[in-house]
Amino acid sequence: MKLLCTFALLAASSLFGQPEVITILNNKPPMIAQKKLDKAMEYWKHILRLDDVTLEISFKRLDKFDSPVYGESECHPVANACLIHILDPRDYEAFSVKTEAPVISGRKAITRDIENTIVHELVHIRLAKAGLKDLYAGNPRCKTGVCEFIEEDTVVRLTSAILDESRRQLR
Repeated sequence: MKLLCTFALLAASSLFGQPEVITILNNKPPMIAQKKLDKAMEYWKHILRLDDVTLEISFKRLDKFDSPVYGESECHPVANACLIHILDPRDYEAFSVKTEAPVISGRKAITRDIENTIVHELVHIRLAKAGLKDLYAGNPRCKTGVCEFIEEDTVVRLTSAILDESRRQLR
């Protein structure tokens, strides 16, 4: 049963003259305001020296992604602008079912994963600005997907290193 609210809470609220019903849901995904998402993106945008890029970030429902991912970025080099979509917290459980990935649940874990996804997508954008794709455009091995794999592995490792160091400094 997902509802943790008991008759005791209802009785207590009416005893103290509080007309509203207190409802606490178990395992309810965190609701993260757009303002908080923008703030996190702006912070990491500055850390990764992407202040010259116009960035927008928003949540996106799982069924709106082409494939199941935690996030994606789409850039328009001529406009020097990128759009980042982050998996909506309401869809974390469905994502785990669809991909057989470990379940990420709880406000702290999901918020931490969203920050990880923001940094991950910004690292992709940082590498794109460095012209990484131009470097391997003529490489025949890249036609087999090896270069995309290497880039993704590099992004994952850099993201992990950046976040680990940032969190280490906070201790």
